[in-house]
Amino acid sequence: MKSSDKNSNDGDAVCSYCKLDSSKNTKGKPEKLLVCQDCKTTAHPSCMKYSPKLAKKAYKGVWQCIDCKSCCVCDRGEDATTMLFCDACDRGYHMECHQPVLKDKPKGKWVCSDCDSSLYQTREMEWSSESESLHHECNRLYRHPQPSKDSIARVLSKEPKLDGNYYPDASEWSIDDVLQFFQSLGFTDDQIEVFREQEVDGKSILLMKRCDVVSGLSLKLGPALKLFQHIEGLQRAGFED
Repeated sequence: MKSSDKNSNDGDAVCSYCKLDSSKNTKGKPEKLLVCQDCKTTAHPSCMKYSPKLAKKAYKGVWQCIDCKSCCVCDRGEDATTMLFCDACDRGYHMECHQPVLKDKPKGKWVCSDCDSSLYQTREMEWSSESESLHHECNRLYRHPQPSKDSIARVLSKEPKLDGNYYPDASEWSIDDVLQFFQSLGFTDDQIEVFREQEVDGKSILLMKRCDVVSGLSLKLGPALKLFQHIEGLQRAGFED
């Protein structure tokens, strides 16, 4: 793919893969062409199976086609057998130049350490934002009334359901009680069956941490965070009175 597929006019450049110009790609949609800084080969990002995010980065940066790609650390293109291309930023790295050094060639998609760190920070920010939002929502829906100075300590229900606005005492619940409680809150069998699989009873619920639910139950982030908000309610039960 070294030879350029441009005509004499720059406006007549066509993609090296599909031979179509920027007015339409293989899906019939307009798509700007990427131009290799070295050999001037042009290509649609979609023809190279780039994700929208990767295409956006490629447009902003200096792009090299696969034949001209060089290591962004040592700036050499030699030893192609140890060259890796990041699926998040499209930069090339020799395995020995990447930090940390890679001893074994990764299988499937690979993300460089810079992008991996960036993606992790972005995900943590998204999780933190969603967790805070869900926390406020649960507090709004299940806020415990503030007791007066003369109020008598409330005897908590042991039934596996909310007692009005109050969370019950889960310390003696069985596994079935745990499932019944979350079913009463509208969670589906698919979302809570994991409690039966991992034999989570009331005592276990009262010891669970956020990471146990978000990372350990193999659930989607949204349902996992909602579950944990209610688990926190069970863990706080009785203390606010």
